[in-house]
Amino acid sequence: MLGEDIDVYKESISGYKDDRQELERLVNKISSDTDYYKCIYITEISRLGRSPRKVREVLNFLEDNKVNLKIQNPEITLLNDEGKRHGVGSLILDIMMYLADEEVRYLKQRSRSGILSSMKAGKIGGGKFKPYGYKKGEDKMMVIHQKEADTVRAIFDYYKSGKGTKWIANKLNELGIKTRTNKSFENEIINSRLQKYGRDVVWSDKTVDDILQNPIYKGKRRYYGGTSKLKKSERTVELLDTKTENIIEPELWEDCMEIRQSKTHRNYLTDYTYLLKGKIICGCCGRNYFAKYKPTQHGDKVYICSSRLKKGGNCGNSGINISLIESAIFNEMVDSKSLLKHINTKDKIRNNIEVTIARLKTDIAANQRLSGECEKQIESTIDLLIQSNTTNNNSRTEIFKKRLGKLESELGRIEKRLSSDGRHLLKHEAALEVRSDVQTTSDMLIDYIDDRIKLREVYIQFIDKVIINSIDSNSALASVFISLNGVRLPKSLKLILDISGIRKRTKVFRYLSMADMSNEPEYDEKGILQTNIEALQYEIGMYIGNSKNFGEDDDIAGLTEYEFTPILDKYVLTIPPVTKDSNAPE
Repeated sequence: MLGEDIDVYKESISGYKDDRQELERLVNKISSDTDYYKCIYITEISRLGRSPRKVREVLNFLEDNKVNLKIQNPEITLLNDEGKRHGVGSLILDIMMYLADEEVRYLKQRSRSGILSSMKAGKIGGGKFKPYGYKKGEDKMMVIHQKEADTVRAIFDYYKSGKGTKWIANKLNELGIKTRTNKSFENEIINSRLQKYGRDVVWSDKTVDDILQNPIYKGKRRYYGGTSKLKKSERTVELLDTKTENIIEPELWEDCMEIRQSKTHRNYLTDYTYLLKGKIICGCCGRNYFAKYKPTQHGDKVYICSSRLKKGGNCGNSGINISLIESAIFNEMVDSKSLLKHINTKDKIRNNIEVTIARLKTDIAANQRLSGECEKQIESTIDLLIQSNTTNNNSRTEIFKKRLGKLESELGRIEKRLSSDGRHLLKHEAALEVRSDVQTTSDMLIDYIDDRIKLREVYIQFIDKVIINSIDSNSALASVFISLNGVRLPKSLKLILDISGIRKRTKVFRYLSMADMSNEPEYDEKGILQTNIEALQYEIGMYIGNSKNFGEDDDIAGLTEYEFTPILDKYVLTIPPVTKDSNAPE
């Protein structure tokens, strides 16, 4: 037992840290009373610290205050009987400090090298929290967790379609999908100060945003280089090509990052509601358009391609005035009888969705039962396999191995069906929710004309995407794809937008609607126009009866001015100015 005249100082943090409270307490005690301690005992020099510079500072401090230091391994005393340093002892201490520092550096380097190799091999880390959508497989490999991966895919699909992170988080919570923390630490206290349990952790916009930004879902892993003294945000980040299987396609990840970048761009003001946010695609490069709005007389008020965010990456497609394209689509939705006919068949559409949801739920329940039965058969077969191995019955062992292989293959097929049905169920339930919330008639659209939030709701519901292609310097083609409950109609609305009209001193908003074209614009899966642009120019000229004079350098707007549909002033949609609350702080 320790005597009453002995004090124990026990440090619990790294010897490289500056904030070592126990060492500081010892130093303060000696500084206040130099006669309080005669000698300090430590097991080895590394207990004073790992940094040679800091250890020397402590040794000099002890020598100045005539406090001796005795090290157990190896046996070394700092001061002689006269209170001076031992010459040989000091030399040995210097060597030991250097070796201790080099040993730690070597171990850290080996540890970093091991982590890097492990990540490249596709192995999972040793921490508690694994990336959502992955789990630990054989040989510590990171493998896909099929059920969670469906949620990850839904998050990216929702975001690409124009949904925000808060909307996605709320949707996942409504559907009862649990976060990783909720599932793994349901009954454990994860925050003692707030007495917060794992079961209390639900989806938030930050959790969704973290998933969207994580490159692991496209098959790349982040490796943080530099010294561990720096914060993660200050360290260099290397994206590693690994053997980890990607959950989503790299192109989808990049698309979502461009959408996210356009939202956080300094000219993107979230005070305004943009009706076509996340819906417009560039027909030249396949990237998303984003809104750029400056509430000044000559400020930008356009949707532009996000390729312009990259230095030297401008694809050359034209920007489109926000009011022009939003108003043209509004005018077409109000006046087009065929479009409103589709929109107003809501009862029939709702019934179809409900029938599909019921069928999917029945299929999912059936497959869940099959999955459970299959898992039980696998467990019993494994037990029989173990028994046959212990009795050295080779023939029965081979039979059970084959049976186990067939059962595992069948379980894999069942899980794939569950995964597919689960994704379709999410999509149809979301479509049913939207149909229940929005009533769409011509009169109601007109009523919403001053409420951009409600108009945005309508646009989200019925517009799948809009693809923009510049026809010439004065006009652009907008192919508007209508979506009814998640199902896109085969033909698009083709609107020729008159860009020249908004350059006039008194702006003129007008467009030309083309129902059918012999050269129907065709696009690839990214939205890039595949039809020859000259063929489109020629047909647009034919449509208005000017083909004989229509050439490559001609401007359609100049030739066809009388054919354009002018948008009435009352139907021109504008972004209202944001008014500051007089009581709000600056």
